[in-house]
Amino acid sequence: MKRLLIGTLATAALSGSALAHSHGAVTFEDHLKPVLAQHCFMCHGPYSPGIDRFDEDKSGYSAMLVGPRMYAYDELMEFVTGGDAGALMRRLDDGSHTSDGQPGNMYEYLGETEEERAENLKLFKRWVGHWTLKRSAEMTDEDHKLIRALERR
Repeated sequence: MKRLLIGTLATAALSGSALAHSHGAVTFEDHLKPVLAQHCFMCHGPYSPGIDRFDEDKSGYSAMLVGPRMYAYDELMEFVTGGDAGALMRRLDDGSHTSDGQPGNMYEYLGETEEERAENLKLFKRWVGHWTLKRSAEMTDEDHKLIRALERR
């Protein structure tokens, strides 16, 4: 009886943990990559230049409708917590975090309709965890600690 009770409790604990992860954690691999593939990789995909190469000729790449590569997790994180920290949030923001109420220049590409854009933005916000428009030099240790941005479960 004691083994059965312990086994049942262990199973319940593991099931609860798995359930929490499946419903709560937004990850790059499971949730963001499909959205990025549908809406972003045509300009920020695997054949786009890395950020260093992009920075060498921003206007030339922009004229060709090519942005810096954000295909892999570590490449996207450059725009969340790296040297270009906050850029992802500034560019995707719907304007609700800006003083002038203007959305970022990439918000319009988050979906075909306003409803789809809003839903995809919610997903990005859940993934990031701490939606800040601060630039790298402005971000504090506390800002960095609050960013979740998981790669996978």
